[in-house]
Amino acid sequence: MLLDRYGILTREYANREGGPFRFSALFPALRVMELSGEVVAGLFFDELSGPQFALPEALRRLERLRTPDATFWISAIDPVAPCGLGLALPEVPHRRVANHLGYFEGSLALVSESFGRRLTFFLDPDDPGLDVLLPDLAMLCRRRRRLSPQTINGAPARSSPYLTALARHLAVVKDHKGIYLESREI
Repeated sequence: MLLDRYGILTREYANREGGPFRFSALFPALRVMELSGEVVAGLFFDELSGPQFALPEALRRLERLRTPDATFWISAIDPVAPCGLGLALPEVPHRRVANHLGYFEGSLALVSESFGRRLTFFLDPDDPGLDVLLPDLAMLCRRRRRLSPQTINGAPARSSPYLTALARHLAVVKDHKGIYLESREI
């Protein structure tokens, strides 16, 4: 059940479930499943403690994410999000409905907090990966109607070097209060 939910099961994910699903209770069964070929054990993510167990199909999906220009977005409250696991990852936001994580080529590339009020990029402003990642931010913008970033990488959004890349995918509107990002599509 947990492997179906997460694809990969680690100590952190199992212990978040608690009760009979604590990792120490599941570990013997996971080892038997590994010996029978139902799951694969390994260290798939450096940031998560090992051993880690995965369904073979989950590993195939992860391999597809290693292709150039692969992007995906997840909500911070999604069960597979690393948010709220107590990991030593300072860039991961709190587990809240208003926070989203954007990945490019398997690495965290953008964190949107408070429905876009705080944007944190982990790519340079002129990185071509932004042109692959930002159309997905435009989709979030369409759902919310507009985003109102106050800070980008901890600095005031109005003077951010990322505005040029954002303007290629979103309408960047400036007024006396700040900036707004709006979808170009209706």
